[in-house]
Amino acid sequence: MDDLTLAVFELARAQLSAAGGELPGPDAGLREAGLGSLETVRLMLAVEARFGVQFPADLLRPEVFSTPRTLARAVRSLLGARD
Repeated sequence: MDDLTLAVFELARAQLSAAGGELPGPDAGLREAGLGSLETVRLMLAVEARFGVQFPADLLRPEVFSTPRTLARAVRSLLGARD
């Protein structure tokens, strides 16, 4: 697991832990692990703060937030767009 995916995984795991859930790995479904709407928004805000990015409306889709790995892929694309 690369550093960016690991960082997103850790942020997601922290949100799930606060909600009483567990996240076994970067390919685990966030919703299936217990991440609800409020926790998803908190995760998005934590990711934005950690990486200095902002999610545009076209990335606010369930499939982007389905796993830590898919979320990390979106962050990577946002970071690449800044360069």
